[in-house]
Amino acid sequence: MMIDFKGHVPFLDGLRGIAVIMVFFFHCAPPQISSFFQFGWSGVDLFFVLSGFLITGILLDTKDSENYFKNFFARRFLRLFPLYYGILFVILYVLPMLGHAMNNTQDILDSQIYYWTYTQNILIALKGVPKFEGFMHFWSLAIEEQFYIFWPFIIRSLNKKKIIVLVVAGIGLSIILRNINPFTPFASMFTLCRTEGLLLGGLAAILIRNPGSISKSVIYTGLIVSILAIVCMWLYNGSANSNSLIFVRIGYTVTDFLCFFTLLFLFLRGKITSNLRELIANRILRLAGKYSYGIYVYHAILFWLLYNAQVTSFQSFFALSTITILISVLSYHLYEKPFLSLKKHFK
Repeated sequence: MMIDFKGHVPFLDGLRGIAVIMVFFFHCAPPQISSFFQFGWSGVDLFFVLSGFLITGILLDTKDSENYFKNFFARRFLRLFPLYYGILFVILYVLPMLGHAMNNTQDILDSQIYYWTYTQNILIALKGVPKFEGFMHFWSLAIEEQFYIFWPFIIRSLNKKKIIVLVVAGIGLSIILRNINPFTPFASMFTLCRTEGLLLGGLAAILIRNPGSISKSVIYTGLIVSILAIVCMWLYNGSANSNSLIFVRIGYTVTDFLCFFTLLFLFLRGKITSNLRELIANRILRLAGKYSYGIYVYHAILFWLLYNAQVTSFQSFFALSTITILISVLSYHLYEKPFLSLKKHFK
């Protein structure tokens, strides 16, 4: 029922490219077209599902290896930390020393311990949005990093049935917490409110490795119901505003399930899914996926640094897009790649 796969899966790069394009347009599109991308925030949910899927897959496939923990954490360190910590250091210390300090960064400096420890999402959830919003998008990186700390121990310690029970419990807890306090940024950024995507991605990794554990009819039904539910909420609410109560209370969950069932659907055998995989794995989307981490990290910072978060014309949007892509590509090849080359020592 599911396609056979080992190693690199090209269409997953394409999905990652779709996710980063959605987020970029959601944050930066000029007002003339921004209404077309109001559901772009769901790109983060797609990132969560993909990350949960890929990380859980790696952990399941190496569960019995001798260097399970060392290899996992070393590879995560080499992929994520250099760029993240590098950009923090440049913005908070290098630019001010050169006389180019960004506006309103004092509150970030006062609470920088949270940014250095990947816990800023908890700070923002409990204390509110900082004056400098150039690092706001890092909340999702913080949640992923917190997930990466605990998830390897869970995968190593529990069997698949217990992991599935934990996934269901985690989704239920997220829904309960968001309905107890359905106001943002708590409901949109507190860790336990937003782990559903990562957990569902983990569940997808388990199901795909056990093809008979879920039927085609369940996947088709889940995909159709998720799409219809999103459309109904959108029509009822009049928009896809991620801060609106209906999306906070249940829409985040439905969006994560939409990403989950879409991923499972794309792994099914068949002419339609084969054509979709080929379409998604086109060169442009795969390149966007390859550089997605840099694009995600840099885009909002450049948005604030160059335009003070006010892109008002297509010319400005094109310039921002070009600069973001250029910096992301250069960053990947000149700065990140030397670190990535060290991952071969931790297989």
